[in-house]
Amino acid sequence: MKNRTPKGASNDMATHEAFVLGDLLPLVVGHAKSEGHPTEMVALACFLSLSTVLQAKGIPRESLVQGITASNVPLPYPGDLPPDTIERLALLNELHFEQFDDLTLACMASNGTSFAHESLACTEPDDDTTWNAHVSMINSCNALTVLIKRLAGGRMPGEPDVETFVRPVGETLQ
Repeated sequence: MKNRTPKGASNDMATHEAFVLGDLLPLVVGHAKSEGHPTEMVALACFLSLSTVLQAKGIPRESLVQGITASNVPLPYPGDLPPDTIERLALLNELHFEQFDDLTLACMASNGTSFAHESLACTEPDDDTTWNAHVSMINSCNALTVLIKRLAGGRMPGEPDVETFVRPVGETLQ
């Protein structure tokens, strides 16, 4: 029995270009922006989901790999869409974090370190991405410092007394 192509369906990929460029890619980019994820990671998640469906429908893995290889057209950026502009994060001092409760501080520190890890592990970081990962880690450290001082009664455990470093007048370091 011959497989029929449903009415209106096409195996010519060019007939789907308007949908892919006009509808699908903007959805992927929009979702990535709204969720704060790198666009390439959302595209990869979509690709993995679609490749699973295609394999379940009988398209061999080898055909998918050949398609990927054949579609490797050098473009200035994926999908001929301009790269997302990245807004640089601001450095926040410990005073800023004192307004938050303990659980919020712990979550901020955890989320900040996760953001930094994902930013550096999932992409080839540019200057803005590296900056944001660095700032995220500093902010996470500041949030943790405030939380630890709060839980320890105002001082970091193991922090030396200021008086320990005061030298009597006339003494030198030798």
